[in-house]
Amino acid sequence: MGYTNYWYQHEDFTEEEWNKIKVFYHGLKMVHGGGEYNQANHIFNDEESGDHNIVFNGTKGQDYETFVLNKFKQDIAYYDGENTSFHFCKTARNPYDAIVWALLSYARYVKGDRSQFVVSNDDGEHYGKE
Repeated sequence: MGYTNYWYQHEDFTEEEWNKIKVFYHGLKMVHGGGEYNQANHIFNDEESGDHNIVFNGTKGQDYETFVLNKFKQDIAYYDGENTSFHFCKTARNPYDAIVWALLSYARYVKGDRSQFVVSNDDGEHYGKE
């Protein structure tokens, strides 16, 4: 069973919040994602990131579940009674886990109402109240 990061996204990110998150993510990519500063030792690959989501996974055989952070909260429940604000990503403690946690922590940091974005992980780190 893989090590997991969890988050609850109760509302959309504002344009200002999302722009800050994208800039932070761009910096992570430059250093850890095969960017110009560290091309030979990248630990994650940007998969399908766009204007409204950030999507990546580990690399070099150290991938696990693909991480997806959306600008907009999700309103679709795939199962009856599912909490649509709840999200998770299993990383199996692979190196890209540090990038997942950094991005989630930063997203919470820039969120105007931090009660609307709660993060936790299997190490017992927990920010916010769900």
